[in-house]
Amino acid sequence: MSKNKNYSIFDKYMLSDDEIDKAIQKGLLSENIYTLLTYKKADGYYHKQSVTPGYLQSLGIKLNFTQTEKYSGYNYNHESFYITDFYLICVEGKLMDWRFLNKGGNQEEVYDHPDSIKVIPLNKVEYIKIEYGKNTKGSYSAVTKEVKKSPVKGAAIGAVVAGAHGAVVGAAMNSGTKTKTIIPAGSYNYNEYTLRIKLEECDEYIFEKFYKVDVKYGEEINPYEWMNTSVQDLIEQSKKKKSNEEKKQIVSNTISQGKSKAGKEKVSNVIAFIIFFVIICALVLAFQSFC
Repeated sequence: MSKNKNYSIFDKYMLSDDEIDKAIQKGLLSENIYTLLTYKKADGYYHKQSVTPGYLQSLGIKLNFTQTEKYSGYNYNHESFYITDFYLICVEGKLMDWRFLNKGGNQEEVYDHPDSIKVIPLNKVEYIKIEYGKNTKGSYSAVTKEVKKSPVKGAAIGAVVAGAHGAVVGAAMNSGTKTKTIIPAGSYNYNEYTLRIKLEECDEYIFEKFYKVDVKYGEEINPYEWMNTSVQDLIEQSKKKKSNEEKKQIVSNTISQGKSKAGKEKVSNVIAFIIFFVIICALVLAFQSFC
């Protein structure tokens, strides 16, 4: 079995732009599916759309496989894979321009190039799965450096405690150098998981270290097994004979449920903002009363 991360493997069954448009017209793909990609703004750069589980489902997406790093969370600069009722959607992320736009104090990531998209009929997929790769654990020493002590600071503290004599003693004791810890010592223990995708009559696509997560489960337990089961069910469903109207209804139900979920997410965000605002106001009033 060939091990590779060759993104061109997906070219064999990918739909043309016209075929994607026809799938949208038939109601088999969301008309907003291209919002998965970066989009160009007036500033000349490409930007990422903020996504939530409800928003993704409102695009007809049932599952998504997006690389996660242990510390930085989701990493959209690599390939991301989205599963709808009848399609596998591959989005190839472009490398980010490490400059930032600062608008109103908010930093926003910008990209030099647009993402690319490949849409593949799900019935051409044999399997998509996440497998346990390996465990990585160990420890690291503290990072320190020698810095000069402050005689002036020592003198000031000594003067407060014991007057003029204390100032002299404090200055003497706070002379020379001291060791300052820049990064404290620590340990790490996390599992790495590999993404494997196999299309009919194609080599297997393998993305090692696709997920990196802190160990919270036994090393032999795959916390992503539910995704493997769910995506396999969708693949099997896509291979069953259905009329276009039946497929359209299935997709419509998914999108409708997603829109409902997205609406609830927006309401929750508004409520959370209001609660936060009320707490801040209460703290300000309490501080003013105390003063």
